[in-house]
Amino acid sequence: MKVTIYVAPNGAKKTVEINNVLDEDREFFESNSVVISMEEIPSNNGVDFVVYADTGMENEDGDPEEFIEIAGGRSCKEVLHALRLSCEEYFKQGGGQ
Repeated sequence: MKVTIYVAPNGAKKTVEINNVLDEDREFFESNSVVISMEEIPSNNGVDFVVYADTGMENEDGDPEEFIEIAGGRSCKEVLHALRLSCEEYFKQGGGQ
């Protein structure tokens, strides 16, 4: 699955292929056009990642409707699964309609 990574310190952007993702999560993101991106942030242990799932929808203020998880030592697979669950709940509640 392709994701965009924004690399510290200046936010340089690169697209990479990640494989540490559950098949059902990859299928959900792809079939619902959810765009995943990651941002490196400093942490007490060096570097951490903030992972974003952009649903492609906008809220009432016109801002992107996205979900955010800080990795905090979790695997990429765990973080992406948590994001999928958040997105699923949003869509079930009628998000984007």
